[in-house]
Amino acid sequence: MVIPLPQPLHLLPFFLLILLQACLVSTDPLFHFCSNLGNYSKTGQFDENYKALATTLTSKAPPTGFAKDTVGKAQDLVNGLALCRGDVPPAECKACVAEATTEVRKRCPYNKGGVIWYDFCELKYSNFDFFGIIDYENRVYLSNTQNVSGDTGRFNAKVKKFLRELSGEASESGVLYASGEEKIGEGEELYGLVQCTRDLSKEGCRKCLEEALGEYGNCCDGRRGGRVIGGSCNFRFTFLHLISFISLLHIVTCADPLFHFCSNKGNYKNNGPFDNNYKILVSSLFSQVPPTGFALDSTGQGEDVVNGLALCRGDIPSNDCKSCVIEASDEVRKRCEYKKGGVIWYDRCMLKYSNEKFFGTIDYGNRFYMWNLNNVSDAESFNMKTKELLSKLSAKASSSSKFYAAQVEEIGEAEKLFGLVQCTRDLTKEKCKKCLDDAIGELNTCCDGRRGGRVVGGSCNFRYELYPFFYLAN
Repeated sequence: MVIPLPQPLHLLPFFLLILLQACLVSTDPLFHFCSNLGNYSKTGQFDENYKALATTLTSKAPPTGFAKDTVGKAQDLVNGLALCRGDVPPAECKACVAEATTEVRKRCPYNKGGVIWYDFCELKYSNFDFFGIIDYENRVYLSNTQNVSGDTGRFNAKVKKFLRELSGEASESGVLYASGEEKIGEGEELYGLVQCTRDLSKEGCRKCLEEALGEYGNCCDGRRGGRVIGGSCNFRFTFLHLISFISLLHIVTCADPLFHFCSNKGNYKNNGPFDNNYKILVSSLFSQVPPTGFALDSTGQGEDVVNGLALCRGDIPSNDCKSCVIEASDEVRKRCEYKKGGVIWYDRCMLKYSNEKFFGTIDYGNRFYMWNLNNVSDAESFNMKTKELLSKLSAKASSSSKFYAAQVEEIGEAEKLFGLVQCTRDLTKEKCKKCLDDAIGELNTCCDGRRGGRVVGGSCNFRYELYPFFYLAN
């Protein structure tokens, strides 16, 4: 191990759901649920009615941020709504709803009901008339992995009081939405947001938010940020400014990272030799990475040397790769301020730097897990099939020039398993395979019986899901 960083954490649900801000379009949603209230036939009447509903919601939602409609009748009737976050402009609202209507259909194939959440919007449909009824069933928690310092009880009380005030404001507003900020201690501001779907009455909105806030202790006790997200209402609080995020380049470059670690092997001075060498290094990586998806370089000498590499996911186009690496180089510098080593991961790329030479060495120190909260019905059989697919991909990737492999396999009636593995290309093919096999060996620790999961490290990673998450080759 060349960058001896803090021991990795087993990430809480905030990271397990492919989280934080994702790119608005063509990225993973925060979460989804599928109904068990019946199935429909492809190209049947229910399917046609869903398409008509999706078209209506995509056109009607952007001007006000909300739309609901019903299409069809009897067993082929489809009810649906779309809600955009209250500060999201119409163009981004429309793009998010359009993405949601397509993605929920993929993730809930032939199910007569489903709900999906993105950071900017929510979409829900069902053959059951749910308008005006508070949805207590479809709910998920997201929380920051970091705790506040000091008096947790006092902090919790302040957060709940703040969110209750916003709830009162939202329930009395025409759009059932409110956001604000409040000072918490010296030099820290807390940002909050609450919202309801507009099929609810103002009383229904207030009740829904009160019930959600009642889950605060289960979700977010002492955490530096958290959310309770439901089918009818949601709240969020954070120390990061989340309101009017649209204006930032974040939306283009795929938003917040999955995770990061910072080294404890020394500090550097702002605008000193190490800092200047880091800037030269990342400039080199920007230009070298896009054509092939990988680059490594070293800049400087002695105590000011900086070694670094950048890796993009093997299916990512060059422009998106470059944007992600640029974002990563800026963000890791902020998060590991004046540290002489760090590593940061996004869904589409990773970037790692250190004052120590780490090229060619498997990084076992910087590793974390992510997993879906839902379990499969037959864990033993599913685990075996998942391990078989990932092991097959490990052999394939380590023999390829890109050290990358992705594949889809049928694992039952109408169910597909999607798998992806990748190594950084500073490794030999033998070390790539060893890195991946060791990571796959942690499958049960990470993801036993889970419907999706990842082991992500500084030298290799794997991911599997029961839905598409990578671009399929033509």
